[in-house]
Amino acid sequence: MGRRLHVCRPRRTKTPGIHHLLAATLVLAATPALARDPVFRLPLDCTLGEDCYINDYVDLDAGPGRRDYTCGGVTRDNHRGTDFAVFTEADLNRGYDVVAAAPGTVVGIRDSLPDIPQGREDSPDVTDRECGNGVGIRHGSGWFTQYCHLAQGSIAVSVGDRVAAGTVLGQIGFSGVTSYPHLHFDVRKDGVPVDPFSGASPNTDTTCTPPDATEEATLWRDLPAYQDGGLVRIGFAGREVAYEEVQAGFASPATLPVTTPVLIAWLHGYAGQEGDALSLTVTGPDGSDWTTRDVTLGERGLKFFYRYTGRRLTTDAWDPGLYTLTVRHSRDGALIEEDIATITLTDR
Repeated sequence: MGRRLHVCRPRRTKTPGIHHLLAATLVLAATPALARDPVFRLPLDCTLGEDCYINDYVDLDAGPGRRDYTCGGVTRDNHRGTDFAVFTEADLNRGYDVVAAAPGTVVGIRDSLPDIPQGREDSPDVTDRECGNGVGIRHGSGWFTQYCHLAQGSIAVSVGDRVAAGTVLGQIGFSGVTSYPHLHFDVRKDGVPVDPFSGASPNTDTTCTPPDATEEATLWRDLPAYQDGGLVRIGFAGREVAYEEVQAGFASPATLPVTTPVLIAWLHGYAGQEGDALSLTVTGPDGSDWTTRDVTLGERGLKFFYRYTGRRLTTDAWDPGLYTLTVRHSRDGALIEEDIATITLTDR
């Protein structure tokens, strides 16, 4: 199964300053960021599109709407940072390092909250600690970065430490207000939220003119490609699989017996928008259309979405051989991403 992520979007709503480790940090009237120092590297040790992806940008519209730096909707109302997500909860076992995006001095840490996602019966109360375990770094000239939702016990720095770009701060975890594994990366200049992709800050202009996101305007050392949604994973299963299992890291088998009672083909996507078209097509060993399902996303499918198709066995056995799942995710008639997964049904 491939992971050819191409493109992200909204999620939970927050108020300005909710991710601060230091309660004294103030959010000032938003103005465009002018300084271009420091220059940031990615704050998560991963490769975008291969083992991580961006599923929320800074909301540049301070009103009730949402707008990322491209005038797209890959953000949440009042979201003041950039979210870097890994594919599944199981991926946390790899120990993804959160690193300093630029040189600076550590001015705040927290490492006491358990790694329990919100929305579960045992979820802790994280009021006023929504960032979870995290690190705050001051870079000089009024620049500040914050790293949220780190794993308990993973913080590798102390207040007062001088760090270089790339210094390991901790590891991505499940602390604070989060329901999936990701790093929330927050940039501020003199207390004002700043979008690292364009250097712009949220404002009250409800019309959209995309900020400049060229190599000259961005705060990134290497400007990451924009991601406006796509597929997280696709695969097969020999039984019905709940979304929670897929989110946790359900592994698509390479083979199943021809007598398996149910054959399911599934997809897990992110940052879908209302009206997005999904197509799941399974072809059998002889190349014929084994099953097809076409789906149009409604508004409830915007954050993450999970869809599947399949058939129940009504004979003694399925035809042995290779079954191929092709998934296409399109928006406004344009293909966002296509991915393919295979499984072999065997009579041995």
